[in-house]
Amino acid sequence: RATVSQAGGACQRLVIIPYVMYGGVHRNDVNRRVASGHVVFPTHIRNHRRYGGHGYLSSDVGQLTLSGVSIIDNRNQIPSLVNKELDGIEASSGSGSVVIIPAFNRFPESGGTPSEECCELICEDIAKHFFVAVAQDHLTLKVQDCSNNREDEPYLLNSADDVEERLSRTSIRNEKRRTSDTVLVAGHNIYEAWQTYQNGAEHSLDTSFGSVTVRIRYTPDQTTRLCIVRAGMFITDDSKLLARRYFAGKQPFSAVLLFANDPANSTRADNILRAAEDAGHTRITDLMRTGDGSRVKDLFAEIRDALNKVLQDVEAAKTHDPDIIPIRVHSNRAMSRNLGTKPRQVTRRSNRHGQGAGAGSGRTGKGKGKGNRRTDRLRPYRPRLPVRTTVVPIGSNRYEVEVSTAADAKARRNVYFSLEAKSGSDETCDRPLRNEDVALVPTECLVDGKPVQIGPANHIRLGVLRPNSQVRLSLKVEQANGPLEAVLYEGKQS
Repeated sequence: RATVSQAGGACQRLVIIPYVMYGGVHRNDVNRRVASGHVVFPTHIRNHRRYGGHGYLSSDVGQLTLSGVSIIDNRNQIPSLVNKELDGIEASSGSGSVVIIPAFNRFPESGGTPSEECCELICEDIAKHFFVAVAQDHLTLKVQDCSNNREDEPYLLNSADDVEERLSRTSIRNEKRRTSDTVLVAGHNIYEAWQTYQNGAEHSLDTSFGSVTVRIRYTPDQTTRLCIVRAGMFITDDSKLLARRYFAGKQPFSAVLLFANDPANSTRADNILRAAEDAGHTRITDLMRTGDGSRVKDLFAEIRDALNKVLQDVEAAKTHDPDIIPIRVHSNRAMSRNLGTKPRQVTRRSNRHGQGAGAGSGRTGKGKGKGNRRTDRLRPYRPRLPVRTTVVPIGSNRYEVEVSTAADAKARRNVYFSLEAKSGSDETCDRPLRNEDVALVPTECLVDGKPVQIGPANHIRLGVLRPNSQVRLSLKVEQANGPLEAVLYEGKQS
């Protein structure tokens, strides 16, 4: 059983770095516990210079090393926060692990103290992505304010009833589409998957890689949708390996495929899926050429065949022309487009850096088809400049940024600035996620106290950056999700 504990509380002027602590205990070795901790520092000072790096929980004795990460196995040196949770796990189930985030820095609504809304948002997010693990009693979430020697009543998510209470809320059930790049699935789809997990008929799909459990619920008024869950964690409900076209002729249905449903007895199918997931556990790739991940196409081909054997067929119409093949469209929406209309020309959308899609845009018939070029076209890969930056949050979605250059730095003539939200992955991931651009509020951005124009790719042109100089930016962003990083890169005029 795993416990995720999160405690919030901070002085308004104190910047707290979220630190993740881990601990584990096993019933067959009750006298031995292990613990570790990790934080990724965006920047830190060493010898009067700024560096990035990692911090690990460690001790001088009783320490094991595993892939460069410090593991403490001395019970007396494990932090009391971890030991307290492991005591509860040992007493209830004997074996399990705990993940603790001791502090948060993102509670501006109540002056640094976690508000009810913030705590509930955390509970809702865990319910959306780990509803199976919580319902199976494999995961417990506890959010509690323990700051200033207080110990408020915790917000808990530790039962199927708790999941039902969160996912059945109108705000989630009516969320029909993704609300941002950080919300990977609509709340409505999660609620429907939860209903299928709770009320669907269970089947075992036999493949040459091992059996896969699936729960199926027929939804005549909705679109067919298949959700993939591994070890209690929602992965995706939008995999092309389970596209609706593979189930044509079957009644519309909702299905939840449960991989690694029994952690003590994993199969080759479980390992194949795990190897084919991306670093964020939100997508499945079929492009791997080696290892277990290369067999994902074969695995899902067998799953589709097994599913089609248990799914109910669409009932044929009582009367129809025998020369016409009946077609079932898995949608409750009427087709709103006349397929016989004349095609129309569409304009390709520009990429994230404000560049055109290619030589075809804006052609005039002259100049070998190069068309009208932008005068401030940016390089597509934005090579970063070795410039020191500091990002300090000063209020709700507001930041102060300082850019400074060394005395021996090379002068840069056409410098651009942007803010990125850190993905949370690092070099220890097999396939790290890239950072995402942060949208700036144009009317709320200043450079050295003066208003500035925001480019189409949410960049600010700083112009010439000379050695031994400083630039101060005051910025407001539309939405801040996690720590932000300042990025400077040199543009190319053409």
